Amino acid sequence: MGWKSGIGKSLEGFGHKGKVVGVVKTSTINHCTNLVEPLILIYNTFPANTTTVKIKPGDLGIVKDLYKKNFPAIPFDYSFFDEIVNNNIRVTG
Repeated sequence: MGWKSGIGKSLEGFGHKGKVVGVVKTSTINHCTNLVEPLILIYNTFPANTTTVKIKPGDLGIVKDLYKKNFPAIPFDYSFFDEIVNNNIRVTG
């Protein structure tokens, strides 16, 4: 992000406002051979109402069928993580 130090910097995104409270030099969230990319973790105090599932292209129908089988009264709503990130991140400070 071009900062010498991120501690105390303000961030806003995904309906949250906050400040950087810690920085990790390196982390691996994908396969260890992938490049280390920026990552922001948000601490939420409210109950989760979403589930994140990594699927292969074309398997969305399988996930939808399983969801409807287990939660027939709740509408199936989905989005793609990369689209959410691209539409919601705004750095301030």
